[in-house]
Amino acid sequence: TGPVPGPWALSDAARALLLELHGRAIAEPGFLAAGRATVADAGLGVRVAVGRQPGVSTVLTGRSGRLVLHDLQVAVTPVETETGDAPVSLVREGMP
Repeated sequence: TGPVPGPWALSDAARALLLELHGRAIAEPGFLAAGRATVADAGLGVRVAVGRQPGVSTVLTGRSGRLVLHDLQVAVTPVETETGDAPVSLVREGMP
């Protein structure tokens, strides 16, 4: 499974996780130097890649509101968990 294109409808818990991983990615030296970084949470089976992309915005929507990350491209991909289980899903289809 590849990246899921946005806009994404997320639960509040998934949004919090994505923002935590996003924060870790933009704090990486690689992001500061090259404008791209990838972090993963093997326990949850999620990898988040963040890259500077002028003119591109990533939109996150959920019950707690809408967040727009300007000039950033965010890709979420599954990784195998430590136990080999299927990864959690960040995206909730059809969420208002």
